[in-house]
Amino acid sequence: WGPQGRFAHSGPRGLNRGQVGHHHACAIQMGKVACELKKAPGSILSPASQQMREERVQRMPTKYLDVHMQHTAEPAEVQDHSGAQCHFISQAATLPSVQLNRMAINVDHSSIERVCNAYAEAIESLEDVDETEKVHFLGIWKLVTSIFLEINTAADDPDEYNIVRRQKISEWLRMHSAWAVEKQLEVEDASVLETIILNLSKHDIRKATEQSLVLRDPRLASLISTAGCHNHLKEDIGQQMELWKANAMDNFIQRDRYHAYELLSGKLDNVLTQYRLDWRRCLACVMWYEQSVVDPVETTIHSFLNFQRRGVASASVPMYKEFGNKSCKMEATDTAFELLKYLDTKNGPELKRILSTSGYTSDILDYSLSWHLVSVLEGLGVLDYDTAGAEAQESILHVYFGYMLQLESLGAGPELVLYVAMHMPTSRRHPFLRETTVCDILAKTVSLWVNDGDRMRFFTEKLNIPLKWVHGCRAIWHKYRHEHEPEFEAYMAAEAYAEAFEVFSQHLGPQLFLRECNHICDAFVPFPCGGLKSKVDALEQHRGALLKRQQQELSRYSFFIQLVASGSRGESGEMSFDRLMQTFSAKLQALPSSDPSQVARQVAIMSKMCTVYAESLRYKAEEPAKSAEERIHERIVAARVPHMTPEAAITQIQDAASLLTTLTK
Repeated sequence: WGPQGRFAHSGPRGLNRGQVGHHHACAIQMGKVACELKKAPGSILSPASQQMREERVQRMPTKYLDVHMQHTAEPAEVQDHSGAQCHFISQAATLPSVQLNRMAINVDHSSIERVCNAYAEAIESLEDVDETEKVHFLGIWKLVTSIFLEINTAADDPDEYNIVRRQKISEWLRMHSAWAVEKQLEVEDASVLETIILNLSKHDIRKATEQSLVLRDPRLASLISTAGCHNHLKEDIGQQMELWKANAMDNFIQRDRYHAYELLSGKLDNVLTQYRLDWRRCLACVMWYEQSVVDPVETTIHSFLNFQRRGVASASVPMYKEFGNKSCKMEATDTAFELLKYLDTKNGPELKRILSTSGYTSDILDYSLSWHLVSVLEGLGVLDYDTAGAEAQESILHVYFGYMLQLESLGAGPELVLYVAMHMPTSRRHPFLRETTVCDILAKTVSLWVNDGDRMRFFTEKLNIPLKWVHGCRAIWHKYRHEHEPEFEAYMAAEAYAEAFEVFSQHLGPQLFLRECNHICDAFVPFPCGGLKSKVDALEQHRGALLKRQQQELSRYSFFIQLVASGSRGESGEMSFDRLMQTFSAKLQALPSSDPSQVARQVAIMSKMCTVYAESLRYKAEEPAKSAEERIHERIVAARVPHMTPEAAITQIQDAASLLTTLTK
């Protein structure tokens, strides 16, 4: 297999099992072929009951596609494909004749919450999904909303903007921390003081206060109830702790109680290292207890990164490693953490890490989330392929091709793969990448849709793929299955008239001629030759699109059909012997010498035509021939003998044809 669906092979297979071919295995040919896929995948066009029976492994990578389609706007105007051509049919490398309009999800900063909520609902609707994975994915979509949701503030007040954005991120952190603390308490036997600290790590002030009262410690309860309210309260607690330490009184305070005081004062070194907090809760503690309510999220991120550099805060590893105990790459960082860097104007995000599959799943070949993140970020205008650097462009295309290959390998329907391909960007370096990819997918999956009208309508109506390309792939499929009648029709529908004529010349023409005209002896009585005439008439309408040699061969068929259909006995002025000889001469020069069976068929057809024409001329008065015409007449005298065989007649005609060729030079 080569690029763009090309295949190196040693020749076509025989029609019969016992047929011996004339091709040598060492004679390698290059051809455009279609791939026959035996697997019957699920389809978005299949009944709901059939979709419910699909395996989980097939549903997982497509869990977002329904949401994506619902939020992808249909084009306002249907693209005109009248100038499209089936460039991939030609054996020579050619570029597509049209550029397809790129599809894009309809999302902006005002609608991002609605789109992300739809993705979250799609995840929650799935059953038999790993809990950690579900929580992680839900958290990522919630974070996308928190980062990019439009915030309208009065007179562009920066403090108000920082407070609202901080509140959005705080809600996201609180949602995760509540789940993480619950999971930790399920496996650990924590003391009351440890539980208080864990509840503070999820910012559950009320519950932590109630637990302090259980310890009959109203002072601690009072301090907890005011946590995060004012900076001067943190400063007061910090000063008190400094006094304890200066007087060596800190050793007489319970360790966990002292850590609780440290947390409330904004000193996090011991808390972040002693209580197995994941990176999200470490970030939350920095935001809630170290920073003020008006500090931007960027300041929180910088402080958190400083804790990480000092080895205090947990590494930003994916949740499947933190909570699922699954292995991951050494350099893998959580997708959520990389997204947070969009709020860091100093360092900024790294697209390659955002789109890395290892940031959200242990299956490094699962590109489902990465592709949808690319679509949403592009829809928001945050990501622009055209202005991105070379490395970023490579990362984006890597996600596109990875997701399409994943869908193909898991048996997703071709309409899903093509839907993804229609969103693919192009660039100056690859101006026809989207079009080439679409054609390759059509050719590889043709066995799955060639007889499926619903899918073909989806391709052309929903995806706006040129109908000619669909028929062109059908033609390639029928060609390699030796189904010449549908191959001819597909070529005609694809407006590939030269290729359609080759099918007619090599297969349909000889078959129809020998089936319908083999019993004709002369042109005295009209014979309709319906099947042959319909094919010739269809090709005659597009004579200008044919090659010169094809036009000459078509003229021969048209000449003979007119002759036998009118019953003219060769008396029509338009049907001269010279015209017949010229068509034979052109064909004899163009016969392929490497295909004996093809030569035999054409010789048989010409022999029959000559015999019928000669019998028709027997009763026509001939003028005395002179000079060169007399020599030609001598060559055809034998053709008028009633009992001459077609083989003998063609010998005489060939002599006459060569003589005519000499005269025309």
